[in-house]
Amino acid sequence: MATEKFKKGIGALAGAAMVATLSVAAPPMIALAQTPDAAQTTQTPQDQTQQNTQTPPADQTNQATEGTSSSDPGDNDVSFYVAKVGDTSYETLSEAIKAAGKTNGTVKLLSDVTVSSSADIVYVTSKVTLDLNGHKITTDENAADLHPFDITVGGDLTVTDSAGTGSVSGAPAFVVVNDGRLTIENGTFSGAAYTKNNAKKTANTIVKVVTDPSSTARVSIKGGTFKLFDKTNQWKLILDQLPSDTTQRFWIEGGSFEQRDPANGDDNFATNNVRTFLTTGASSVKGEGNVYTVEHEAYGVTDADGANAYYATIKEAAEAANKIDNATVTLYESVTDHPSVSFTKKVTVTAASSDVTFNGVMRFNASESVVKGVHFVLDGEDLTFDDKGKKTAGLVQNVIVSNKANKVLLADNTFEIKSMTKGEVDFQLSSVWLENGVTNTTIQNNTFIIGRTHNNSAVGINLVGGKNAIDGTLVDSNTITVPQDADGVKSGNSMFLVANGNTPETDVYGVTNLTVSNNTMDGTAAKSYGVSIGDVNGLKLNDNSFKGTYMGLSYSTWGATYAKDPATGNWIYDKLPAASAGIELNGNTFTDNTAAIYFNAQQLVNDKGTSVLVTPADQFTYAGSQSIDVTDVSAYRGATKTSPIAPAGTAFVGWYKDAAFETPLTTTDTTGAAYAKFVPKTDLYSFKGISLNVFTNNDGSDNYQKAGIRFSYTVTLPEDVAYRNTDSMWKFGIAEDNLAYFTRDKAPVKNDDGSLSSSFSINGITAKWYSRDYYVQFYIAYTTADGTKITVAESTVHHQSVEGLAKSILSDVTASEAQKSQAQGFLDAQSSSK
Repeated sequence: MATEKFKKGIGALAGAAMVATLSVAAPPMIALAQTPDAAQTTQTPQDQTQQNTQTPPADQTNQATEGTSSSDPGDNDVSFYVAKVGDTSYETLSEAIKAAGKTNGTVKLLSDVTVSSSADIVYVTSKVTLDLNGHKITTDENAADLHPFDITVGGDLTVTDSAGTGSVSGAPAFVVVNDGRLTIENGTFSGAAYTKNNAKKTANTIVKVVTDPSSTARVSIKGGTFKLFDKTNQWKLILDQLPSDTTQRFWIEGGSFEQRDPANGDDNFATNNVRTFLTTGASSVKGEGNVYTVEHEAYGVTDADGANAYYATIKEAAEAANKIDNATVTLYESVTDHPSVSFTKKVTVTAASSDVTFNGVMRFNASESVVKGVHFVLDGEDLTFDDKGKKTAGLVQNVIVSNKANKVLLADNTFEIKSMTKGEVDFQLSSVWLENGVTNTTIQNNTFIIGRTHNNSAVGINLVGGKNAIDGTLVDSNTITVPQDADGVKSGNSMFLVANGNTPETDVYGVTNLTVSNNTMDGTAAKSYGVSIGDVNGLKLNDNSFKGTYMGLSYSTWGATYAKDPATGNWIYDKLPAASAGIELNGNTFTDNTAAIYFNAQQLVNDKGTSVLVTPADQFTYAGSQSIDVTDVSAYRGATKTSPIAPAGTAFVGWYKDAAFETPLTTTDTTGAAYAKFVPKTDLYSFKGISLNVFTNNDGSDNYQKAGIRFSYTVTLPEDVAYRNTDSMWKFGIAEDNLAYFTRDKAPVKNDDGSLSSSFSINGITAKWYSRDYYVQFYIAYTTADGTKITVAESTVHHQSVEGLAKSILSDVTASEAQKSQAQGFLDAQSSSK
C-alpha cells in the first residue's frame, strides 16, 4: 500500500470579504503518515509533536446507532396509546401511572380511557400528576359486577386538565385510602351508572375517603366542576367520608358543586363532628340551579404538608406564616395600601399571576426564604416630607433581607420604581435592600424597571454593609431597563446596583465576594449607572452587557466628606470612602456608555492596598466609551502585572510614562503616572485565508480520499513588543462554541519586513467528513516593554470544510484548470464515500 505525502496547497479564501479563491504559497508541512485504508487517529487536546499540524477530532455521534429510527408516536399519533410520561408512550393508564411514580412525573392522557374490568382500575401508590389533556375517564356501565372505582389513591395524586375539556366519571371516580393525598386542580367530575347483580344502578359520589380515623388522608380541591349524575337518586352526596371519621378530610378552596354545599360537609355531617369541607378563609356562594361556587380570601398560606388557609389582608397572612415553618404565602390580589410586613420564619412568597402587584415592603429575617414571581412596585404615593424636604413617612424599599439571613433567593420577580418628582426633597428608593450581615443571597432572573426620581437616586439593588459583612451575594441573569423620565424629572440617577461597605477601618470590608454576572442593562432613556461600589473586597463582574449608562462600573461617593477648595471656593471631596479591592472583570460588553470604567486615583490606591485586578484584558469589550482613568504605577503592579480594559476591537500594548506614548515604563519603574496604549487588533495580526492541502501516493497520483485545511496568518507587532510564539496558539474544534483542542505556534517564519508568517493545518480529513466545517481561532501572545504579558484573541472564529473549499475553487474564475480538476477530485471522492 502506498504511503501518502504532502504535495501542495490549492485555493485559499483570503478573508471573509472575498468570494474568489486564490493560490497561496506556504512553507512545507508534515502530514501525519497513514496508509489510505488506515483507521482514523484521534488526537488528544495536549500539544502535538507535528509542526502546527493536527488530525481532526473524532466524531462521537455516528457510531452504532447510525441508520436507526424511532417510531415512538407523538401527540399527533396516539391511536395505539393511552398516555405518555415524558417522551415514552404506554398502552394502559396503569402502566403510565407506575412509570411516572418512579420519578414523581406527569402522566398525560393521549386518548379516552374506559374502566371495563377490575384490571383497569388504577392504583396510585406514589407521587404522580395526571393531566387529563382534554380526554375522558369513564366507567363501563354494562360491565357485570365491576368494582365501580376508577382510581384508588393511596399515594399522592394531583389531577389537572391542560386542555380544559377533560373529565372523570365513576362510582365513585376516586377512592382515597390509607394516608392517600388527592389534589384536584381543574376538570369536570361526576358519578356514573354501573351494573351490579345484573341490575343497573347509579351513584353520585365522586370522591370517597375510606380510611382509619388516625390516618393523614386528605383531599384538596382547588378548582373544577362537580356535577350531580342522577338527580333522582336519593343519595346526592358528591363528596363522602365515613360517618365514624371525625377528622376533616376535604379541604376545598375553589370549584363549583351541583346541589351540594361543601360548607355543610357531606350527607353524614349531622352524625359526626365534620361541619364543613371548606378550607380556612374560603366561602361558598349559591347560584342558579343550586350550584355552589367556592371562593377564598385574597392571600393564602400553605403549610409544609400542603394545607391551605386564606386571609383578607397580607398582614394577616404574614402573621399566620410566622407561626409555622416553611410556609408558602400566595398573593391572589394586588396589594395597594403600602403595607409593611415581616417574615420571621423560613417562607416562600409568590403571586398567583403576573397581574398581581405589591406596593409595600416585605422584610425577610429567616434563612432560605424565597421570593418568586411577584411584581413589586415603588410608586411614592405614600411619601410625605417636612418643610425642609426631609422624608417624614412612606416606604422606600420593596424587599429587605436582614438579620444575618443565609441563602435567601429572589427569582423571577419584577421590581419597578416609578419615575417621579416630589420637588426639591431628599429620599432614595431601593427595590431590594440587603443589610446586617446577610450571606449568600441570590438575586436571579428578575426584571428591574428603574425610573429616575427627581433630585434623588433610584436603586435596583442596594447592599448596605457594616461590621457584619454582606458576603457571597450573587446577582445573575437579571434584565434592567430605565424608562423615560416622568414630567418634572430634571435630575437624579437610576442605578442598577450600589454596594457600600461602610467600614473605614484598614483591612475590614463591609461587602465581600460579590458576583455580578450575565445581567443585561439598557440605560439609554435617562441618566443611569450600572454598578457602583465602595469599600468592597472581591467583585467579580463577568459577562454583563451594559448599554447607554453614564458609567458602567464606578466608585460610590456614599460616606464621602466635602471641603471648600481655598483656591476656587468650590466644594470638593475632602475624603472619599474606602477603596475597593480584588475586582475581576471578564467578558463584559459596554456599549454607548459615557464612561465604561471610572475610578478616581484615591479609590484605586489607599491604605487598603491595590484595588483593581483585571483578568484577562482581551475578554473585556466596550464601544464608544472612555477608558479607565490615568492611574499610579502601583495600582497595577503587584505579584503579577495586569493590564487595563481595552476598548472594543483594540489591544493593550504597554504602559508608558507619557501621554504621547514615547517612553515605555520599564520593569524597574514602581512610581509615577502610567498611561495605557491601545492599538487596533488588526494592527497585530491579519488573516490571510484558508487553503486545501493535497496529498499524493508514492506513485505520484493525487490521493483524494484524504485532505487537509490550512489557516494562514501574518503577525505584526510594535517595535518594543516581543512575540511569545510558544504561548500563542490555535484553538480548534467541530463547533464554534466547543473549541476543545489546541496547538501552539512552534515555527513562525520571519519575513523581510519584520512581520511573521504562521500557519495551522488540520490534516487527515477523510472523504466521509468533507462536508464538516472545522472551526479555528488564533490567540496571539506577547510581552510589552514594561513586562506585562498579554494574550489577544482573534475577533473571528474562522471555519471551513473541504467540500466548501472545493466548491469555491470550482466557481473561481482565477483558478487554473488543474486546480479545478483537483477540487472536483475531492468532490467525487466525497460522493463515492456516501
